[in-house]
Amino acid sequence: MTTGDGATDIQILDALNNSAPPLPSPGPVNADALAADLTAVEDLIDRADRVRSTVYNLGLTGVDFATVGRVRDRLTGPDTKTRLITKGEFDKEHQRGARERVRLEQERADLEKQDRDEERALRRGEMAWATGLGLPDGFTVPASYDVSHDGVLFVPAEGTPQRAAYAPLVPLRILVDPDGAQGVELAWRTGGRWIRRTVPKSTMKSGRRMVQALGDAGLPVIEADAKAAERWLAAVEAANEEVIPREPLARWLGWQPDGSFLPAADSPLPLEPKYPEQVPYIAAHHPAGSLEDWRRTIKLIEPFPAVRVVLAAGFAAAMLRVLRLDSFVLDVAGTSSRGKTTAARVGLSPWADPGEKSDGMHSWRTKLLAAEFRLNAVRGMPVPFDESQLVEDPSIVDTILYSVPRNHGQHRGGGWPSGLPWETIIISTGERPALSFTSSQGAAARVLSLRAAPMGDNSPENGRLAQEIVAGVTSNYGTAGPAFVERLRAELAADDAADRICARHQELAEQLAGTTGMSGRRAPMVAALALADRCICGWGIVPLEPLPMDTWRDLLVTDDAEDNRGEMALDLVREIVAAHPVGLWRPGVMYSEPNGGWIGRVLTVGDQDAVGLLPARLRAELDRHGVVLDAVVPAWRDAGHLVEEASYRPPYLPKKKIAGSAVRLYIFRPSVLAAPSLDSKEGDDE
Repeated sequence: MTTGDGATDIQILDALNNSAPPLPSPGPVNADALAADLTAVEDLIDRADRVRSTVYNLGLTGVDFATVGRVRDRLTGPDTKTRLITKGEFDKEHQRGARERVRLEQERADLEKQDRDEERALRRGEMAWATGLGLPDGFTVPASYDVSHDGVLFVPAEGTPQRAAYAPLVPLRILVDPDGAQGVELAWRTGGRWIRRTVPKSTMKSGRRMVQALGDAGLPVIEADAKAAERWLAAVEAANEEVIPREPLARWLGWQPDGSFLPAADSPLPLEPKYPEQVPYIAAHHPAGSLEDWRRTIKLIEPFPAVRVVLAAGFAAAMLRVLRLDSFVLDVAGTSSRGKTTAARVGLSPWADPGEKSDGMHSWRTKLLAAEFRLNAVRGMPVPFDESQLVEDPSIVDTILYSVPRNHGQHRGGGWPSGLPWETIIISTGERPALSFTSSQGAAARVLSLRAAPMGDNSPENGRLAQEIVAGVTSNYGTAGPAFVERLRAELAADDAADRICARHQELAEQLAGTTGMSGRRAPMVAALALADRCICGWGIVPLEPLPMDTWRDLLVTDDAEDNRGEMALDLVREIVAAHPVGLWRPGVMYSEPNGGWIGRVLTVGDQDAVGLLPARLRAELDRHGVVLDAVVPAWRDAGHLVEEASYRPPYLPKKKIAGSAVRLYIFRPSVLAAPSLDSKEGDDE
């Protein structure tokens, strides 16, 4: 490979070698012939001068010591008649010649270094190797290094050059994330193009870790040279401390600490997710198609208010910070083929690719940490969680519903990601309500339940419209969200704008408070969606009129009866007991065990008959109706529906006997669950 002037590193070194004066080189020396030639000189003074000059040249030309020893023995023989020079004079002249050779060698080395420094300085000034890289003005290469298309060489004052990299390798920017952690954008040339990667500062400071992290990306460093590369990067960073720019580094999409909003990874602000698992999520957030084509598609949802509610949630996520609201969940649950996933795609489409193959849509078939990674990737954007019935571990839904309004994930030790923050509205879909998975009665206040079928009835016409809507939003997306935020930020630039927006939100919340405590707690969340709907309609983001307040009340303002999952589950228990009266074992009653086995027994509590149910049978029956037993037991206990005996652990599962076998039972108080009678009465079906 060549430099800008067409010469390779090897050719340059050869030229440097040729630019310094050559040293005298020794020829073949025959001691006897040399002595004979000198003896043949008749003039004694001339002979003495010739002898001293010859010995001096032996030192100057660097003749090997064995040859010098033979010449010395021959010229300083014991016979005074044939002796040409004394041993002392021989050694003196030889040392004088050797010293001159050392001086000439040093002079040559100095000239070579001077030429090399001039060449490197010229090359550093020209920076031909950096063409197309965009190095900052004033960028310099440290004096002890040489950079060319052939790589990076460390050239010490003494000793041989050492290779640090097999291609140009330089730091371009220092990137500082919101937590103050520093990263470095490194650039190197391979395959005729520049490769850029951002790594933590600690990785750049360890050559071996740098090779491990970037080797697969083509880093031109081998592990044997890792230390040299590590020192090179430290030296070039120190030499350019004043010129290498320091810039903020984003770790997530959406609102940033400085008040800016990052809608996609290709924005001017550099983005490097903290965890590699987040890369596909972030990559899904980019624009495609046009805003006008997206608007034409959104016009199709006008007859479907439930879909419009989900769309409003997609925009409302960006307003949570302004309204000082915590994250929450919009749960779209119901039977299949009614447009739940279609609505979620519409809600995501202002920001990201909602297609089936995109990573913008997240599935409930996930692990808790993966779900937290997905939520942590955004601040002020919606996150769809699709198909709740596919969840493998119901406790994941429970944990997420608990964590979402806390705006951060679980705290972990042992180096695991801990307390991952977020700011979002989860759009949950599925055939099972999200609340049916949670054991916390208070979760109802953190979840808005949308039970209306988003696309109405399952008619051919609605099916065709759903397909058209999906085709439209999967071809045109990622444009409306940035347009909305741009207008929102413009509005917020006015004096007291945030206070006025919050005041309007409070007015809507009061109108949507309903008549119960639960609906009042949910009102700020419903009002956020209603306010977002008014903004996107009023600002021309969508070609629709705002939904009437009555529509919001009908869809999302519910009373406590629907929120009390414990009472709803108790209704199911009554149905189960009524459907299996002979499945209850009764002491003193002689009839055989039913084919399906006992579901429990009748026993006396006080002076009344009560029902005790086997945990496994009760759990299985409730599961068939989409209710998790562990999710409703706390509500039953709080309401005093279960008989508890302090001598047992847990007290709400005391042991009783069924047909002679001791088993644990959930025993319901007679006031909430009466024991069915085996006697037919007037009006009963026999």
